[in-house]
Amino acid sequence: PAAAFITSALWGALADKTGNLKGILLGTFVCATLVRMLQPLTASFSIQMAIVAVSAVLNAPVRPLLDSSVIGLLENKAEYGKQR
Repeated sequence: PAAAFITSALWGALADKTGNLKGILLGTFVCATLVRMLQPLTASFSIQMAIVAVSAVLNAPVRPLLDSSVIGLLENKAEYGKQR
């Protein structure tokens, strides 16, 4: 959770700076999914912890970036709660 809190802001700043929200959203989601698929392949606790940490860092921006995308698509920002 701590890593996700910090890195989600960094991913959001990168998306704002590059203007590539969709690319970052898709890339982090796909990479987090691929990293998680490695988990059953190892029995080492330290490698398991590394996989979980990397997955958390990659998955951190998904929800905030999706929310930002929804807000960006809405004409009336007051409708955000209904769309979410």
